[in-house]
Amino acid sequence: MITQTHLGTPYYVERNFPRAIKELEKAVRLESRAYLAHELLARAYEGNKQYEKALDEMEAAQHALNGGATNTERSFKVYRSALVDKGPQTMWQAMLDDANQSRSSDHYYLASLHARLGEFDAALSLLERARKDHDNNMTMLLFEHWWDPMRDSPRFKELLAEVGYSRVSNVPHSSVPEPNIPK
Repeated sequence: MITQTHLGTPYYVERNFPRAIKELEKAVRLESRAYLAHELLARAYEGNKQYEKALDEMEAAQHALNGGATNTERSFKVYRSALVDKGPQTMWQAMLDDANQSRSSDHYYLASLHARLGEFDAALSLLERARKDHDNNMTMLLFEHWWDPMRDSPRFKELLAEVGYSRVSNVPHSSVPEPNIPK
């Protein structure tokens, strides 16, 4: 399952979402309780604009992570309703409202929701806070598709340099930026 998950990741990075989905679905079939496989499959579905399937996989990832808490089911019911009623923007807003209501201090996650909503200044401000907090997810700036619209922004490029990356590759990713390691 781990190997199969890793086989799907390069396709996600290349923005070949259909192929990533194919490989990651195999990983989920091998081990349905694997958080990472569900999480990555959710991202690939999202990148492919298959939001209902993305929600299914996000929920499965949360169940794998925390054993299926009832608040997870309630939250995803709200997200699905928002998606069906008014589309993905409303769904992302519902997730952001939920995170803000729970007083989430996960700046990276909050930034990702703002980016999905097209609120790039708010996303960058939160990413700067995540960087100051040494958030481990900052390495995902190189890979996640929701950062793609921001990749040409001088502020985003500066943030990548501060994290330790010397350049940003063009999307679709044909290669990943190398870390800027002092000589």
